[in-house]
Amino acid sequence: MFLNSCDAPGASNSTGSRAAWSVTLDQRFVDPNPAVAAGNFICFAYDQDWPRDRDHRQGPGVFLAFDGATGKPVWQQPATLVRDETYNLELLHGLILIGDNTVFYRGPDHAVHALDAATGQEKWHAEQAGNLLAVHHGIVAMSDTGYHLQLRDVATGALRSQRDTGYYGASALIDGDTLYLVDDGTSAITLSTGKQLWHVKTELKLKRVFNGVLLGERTYETVTVALRTSDGATAWTFEGSIAGSHEGVLALERMHVGPEYRIHKIDPQTGREISAESQDDFKRDYPFHENLTVAGVAFSAPYRNHYGDTYQRLHYYSKESISCDEWIEARAPGTGTLYWQTQKLWGWVTDLVPAGNLVIRAGSALSGGKAAIHAWRATRESH
Repeated sequence: MFLNSCDAPGASNSTGSRAAWSVTLDQRFVDPNPAVAAGNFICFAYDQDWPRDRDHRQGPGVFLAFDGATGKPVWQQPATLVRDETYNLELLHGLILIGDNTVFYRGPDHAVHALDAATGQEKWHAEQAGNLLAVHHGIVAMSDTGYHLQLRDVATGALRSQRDTGYYGASALIDGDTLYLVDDGTSAITLSTGKQLWHVKTELKLKRVFNGVLLGERTYETVTVALRTSDGATAWTFEGSIAGSHEGVLALERMHVGPEYRIHKIDPQTGREISAESQDDFKRDYPFHENLTVAGVAFSAPYRNHYGDTYQRLHYYSKESISCDEWIEARAPGTGTLYWQTQKLWGWVTDLVPAGNLVIRAGSALSGGKAAIHAWRATRESH
C-alpha cells in the first residue's frame, strides 16, 4: 500500500554495499503493489493521480519491467485501467494482479488482459470481466459482469469453471490449492477442480489464513472472525481488527474507553487472550512488524512522529501516516539487533518486495517530481 512519509528520497537511497541499483522514472506515481515475476520487477506507473479522485473512473499509464538483479529496463506496455463507480480506498485493488509469470489488468469495456511477465506481450484477453481476485498454480480467479466467479487457465485464458456468486465485487483469498471466496457468505473452493469444499453464511472482508483458521472482519464492524479452514465453522470472534502476528501469536487492536487503543495478543487456535498492552507499546514491539525476511535479514518500515517517538505504522490511511519521517530498517529476525537503515523518505512508497537476495520498492515525492525505484541487498553489513 501507499505510505505517507517525509524527507525527499535522493537518487541513491542507501550507500556502500547495501545499494544494488536505482532508477528514476518519467512518471510521478507507482501502483502500491508491485511484484517480481519472471525475474523482473514490475510496476504500473502513471502521472494523473486519478485513483484518489472519486470523479475519475479510468486513467492511462504504463507497465514497466526492470531486471530484478540489475535494474536494467526489460519492457514497457502502455495500458488504461478502468475501475467501477464504487470508490475504493484501496486505490487500484482488483484492477491489477501479478503472479504465475503473468501480469493481469482490467482495461476498457471490462476486458481483462494477460501479459507475459518476461516480454510484456499480450497472451490473451477476456471480455466482460469484473475484479481480478487471485492467481495461483496456473489458475486466475476473477469475477465477471454476470455475477459469476470464473477460474481461467493462466497460460491460455481458457475457462476452467464458472459459478454464480450473486455479488459482482466478490473478494477472494488463495491459500495453497484452496480459494476462499466471499459472495453470499463465505466459500472454500478447490482451485484445480472448482469443487466447493464448504459454504457458510458468514460474510467477511478476508484478511489471511493463519495457523489453520481463515481470518476476516465483519462488514462495517471492527470484529475479527476466525473460521476453521477444515469445515468453515466459526472458531472464535473477537472485537478488534488485526494489527500483526509473530511466532504463532495474533495481535488484535481494539478501542477502549475514550480514544485509547489497546492491543490484545491472542492464541489464533482458540481466541484466548494471552496479554494486552497499549497501542504505543505495540508500535515499538519490533518482531510484530517484520514485513519481509530475505536471506536471513528482516525488514520493516518504522516512522518518527513530531515528538521524536519511533513507531511502526499500523494504519495506512490514518493521520499518523501524514508528515512523518519514514525509513527502512534491516534487523536480525525476531530481535532488536539493527544491521542498517536507509535514509528517511518523503512521499508515497510501495510495498517492499523480494528479488533474490535484494529488496525493492518504488517511491514518489509528495511535493512533485518523478517516481524512483530503489533496490537494496539483504546484507548484515552496516556499510
